[in-house]
Amino acid sequence: MISGNTAKNNGGNGFEDEYSINSTWTNNFANGNDADGFYLDYPGVSTFRYNVSNHNGDDGFDLVDADGSGYEGPTDFSWNKASYNDDYGFTADYGVPGKGNWARHNAGWNCYDVVCI
Repeated sequence: MISGNTAKNNGGNGFEDEYSINSTWTNNFANGNDADGFYLDYPGVSTFRYNVSNHNGDDGFDLVDADGSGYEGPTDFSWNKASYNDDYGFTADYGVPGKGNWARHNAGWNCYDVVCI
């Protein structure tokens, strides 16, 4: 479980992860990073809840190759927040299941292939 961590003012991505199969991400905070707040490559059958990503230099949450790789996408991506990021709030290469995600005031689209309220 990846929980309760802060990634702030890093020169690249706040959180960057590849191939986290069956992982759980909860209550993590990314703020002021030069690139994505959360960059998640092949986040297969994982759970992402209650994470926050604000004021990052690219996307708040970037889910790359979330499906179609044999690893599938997240099983639950819910109740996350993204605001004031320089590109998308949430973006995924494929749609991901979830509910209650909140995105406001991002420079790009707030939600792309991620369910938001």
